Amino acid sequence: MGNKKVLLIQTAILTTMLLSPSFAAFAKESALHVDYNFRDWGDLDVVILKDRMRIHDKLRSWTIILNKPDWRITCFSVKRKTIATMPFTEFRMALGERLGMMTAGDVDPTHWKKVGPALVNGIKTIRYDQAIAPGDTRKPTAQMYVAAETPVNPKVAQFLSRFFDIPNFQALPVRCTKHKVERLKLDTRTIRPCSFKESDFEIPKGYTKKRFEEVLFSQTSFDY
Repeated sequence: MGNKKVLLIQTAILTTMLLSPSFAAFAKESALHVDYNFRDWGDLDVVILKDRMRIHDKLRSWTIILNKPDWRITCFSVKRKTIATMPFTEFRMALGERLGMMTAGDVDPTHWKKVGPALVNGIKTIRYDQAIAPGDTRKPTAQMYVAAETPVNPKVAQFLSRFFDIPNFQALPVRCTKHKVERLKLDTRTIRPCSFKESDFEIPKGYTKKRFEEVLFSQTSFDY
């Protein structure tokens, strides 16, 4: 086979790949996978893109999707075939409210003091301490660590702040510790690039509509 013919075949294959929707998705968009552990709740798998995000709780079989263009929030359970949806502006708190406020209720970022860089599970972060009154010798009641080199859409930071009931420092939360109750409240095992499929962000049809908390929790009482 001549070199010219081989080149034509290779060009055709490359053109087909470039025009492929799946290849285009990977080429144009990058995704991050965040492996969270929320104390008293469990593990949460989070996939973040520039204009949408997905949270999955494998144990309880629910998924939350925030989708472009308006970041509308949809929560559904494949196991129970239930679904709930609401505008981004109406979402307040979810796990943080259910399991107890993580930061003594003070989620105003202006009430926190920036301490400086810190390494958390190999992740470069910035540490913030919950402010205490001048002259008070007690230790800060809580610390927050946010990713220093992993920029995210402000909507992502805002949603996770409401979801976990923590301050919004316009960055990806990595760790939250709280004294007096239980030290480690939120932790991040890893942040890494990941692949994704467009189907990961598809909203199922035909599910029974419920309230948000009825999908998120198997029971609407605090016995989750």
